[in-house]
Amino acid sequence: EPVSKKGKRVERHKKWIDKLATAQSQKRQEQRHLSRQTDPSALVRGMSQIHHSLRDIQAEIMASDLLSLDTNKNKQNAQQKANIPVSRKARARAAVKEEQRFAQVLQHPAFKADALATIREHLSNTLSKPTK
Repeated sequence: EPVSKKGKRVERHKKWIDKLATAQSQKRQEQRHLSRQTDPSALVRGMSQIHHSLRDIQAEIMASDLLSLDTNKNKQNAQQKANIPVSRKARARAAVKEEQRFAQVLQHPAFKADALATIREHLSNTLSKPTK
């Protein structure tokens, strides 16, 4: 049965609407995906303060390192003090130890109760120690 001119126009319009709906649904899915990635939890939002504190601490450490690292011997001593693993195996062993330590931290009751307060307390205790 032949389709009239108006019928063809209606079909083209339906196809166009379907195409727009498909594009809009894909865009909504992308936005949901992005919002899941960018929606920080309460823990992550609170980390900005710690991040700034760590940045200040790192600057202080770098400044003190620059003053104390005049010779190669001092550089080697500083690396040994920092326990920086040199070989691939040593780095792998250090990574395993760090994973175990992190698991223990996550299981600690104080960390479970209030993670940010626990981290702040640890930083204040660690930084208040005089460096030699």
